[in-house]
Amino acid sequence: MKKIALILTLPLFTILTYSQQFEVPKNYEFKIEADYDKYENDIIDCANWLMKTPYGKNIGKREDAVTFLVAYLVNNERVKPHIKKQDFPFLLNGDLRVIYFASWTKSCLTQNYVNNKEEFTLRATNQVVEFYLANQKKLRKAKGMKPFVQQKQQGTLDTFVKSKL
Repeated sequence: MKKIALILTLPLFTILTYSQQFEVPKNYEFKIEADYDKYENDIIDCANWLMKTPYGKNIGKREDAVTFLVAYLVNNERVKPHIKKQDFPFLLNGDLRVIYFASWTKSCLTQNYVNNKEEFTLRATNQVVEFYLANQKKLRKAKGMKPFVQQKQQGTLDTFVKSKL
């Protein structure tokens, strides 16, 4: 019985510990390439935190993290997420768009800015579906999410996403 309790509480402890580790930087600015380089590790931590923290938890911190991520992306010439709203209608949902951007950005940074549109789009879409499924009771309904969820459940999400690129 103790083993079961430990197994059930370990993931919760991990999430709580991780969510407390990331701190959104203060007084950041992105004007020159060196500014972006300076915050790469913080952006990766931010992306991980946004993707792993349940929606509705740490609302103020989530807003600050989203602001930080968006500020990083706005004029960043090296990170350009693939956005095709007609093929990926869930991008119209701001909460899911943030997860997509977070995953895409993390992929780009961890692979030294080698923009692999197909791989990063697959990874980001998969992350969005996972986040949506884990938080769908708290998220507002996302237009066009159902086909992506169905494809994920059938194990054909990669093929489905590739057909849209």
